[in-house]
Amino acid sequence: MHPAFIDVHGHARQLDVLTRMLEGNRLAHAFCFSGPDRAGKLKIAERFAAAALGVPLTELARHPDVVRVVSGEDGIAIDDIRDACERLSHSAFFGKKVAIVEDVHTLRHDAQNALLKTLEEPSGSALILLLADDARSVLPTVLSRTTHLEFPQVAHDAALAFDHLRDDVHAFISLPKDQRLMRAGSLVKGDDALDEAARDAWLCALADELRRSYLPRGHSAPLRALLDAREALAMNGNPTLAFEHIALSLE
Repeated sequence: MHPAFIDVHGHARQLDVLTRMLEGNRLAHAFCFSGPDRAGKLKIAERFAAAALGVPLTELARHPDVVRVVSGEDGIAIDDIRDACERLSHSAFFGKKVAIVEDVHTLRHDAQNALLKTLEEPSGSALILLLADDARSVLPTVLSRTTHLEFPQVAHDAALAFDHLRDDVHAFISLPKDQRLMRAGSLVKGDDALDEAARDAWLCALADELRRSYLPRGHSAPLRALLDAREALAMNGNPTLAFEHIALSLE
């Protein structure tokens, strides 16, 4: 798993595809991420875009090479699409232009057709990410010019998991080392043990907390340990050792 996706719950197959593209530096010029509203496709698109640009996620919102198209009260107008395509045609400031177009399933056919020329003749430095709740609402001519990845609803929605687990992971981080090790063990065995899906959601919530509390202070070791743990668990590694490794990294 690429470090960019450390706080993403579920979608292992799709994240593996994106990770291999990032690590091999072989990105397609356009993607369509489709799936239900709370499937996490926007979260994944933002992390994928930041990784492609080689910048921290916190810099994405103000990055000069990022073009965002979002739906307003009246939806997305064809002029919004034309403006985004025009901006994509300009040279990048830092190597690559990235466009994230949300709610593509709501676009009228004329607005989708306005995307076609850019999709058919992309700038060499452009990366276009189209997000749609339902791929069936995207014109076949548009969809066929993208790498299409479907993101179904996961069993434990990550956004909801963060709301419920944030207090727990914050308390875990604050514990003394010996108590943190005991708590790590109780999460994988005993009465408080989490099942596999809940365990992954807990690790994602922990990653979200670590991003905010550790990275700004220059401490990346806990996130590295967490990434190692998630990769080990994905390969049926020992859960107790994985959680203890995380607990010991929080010094």
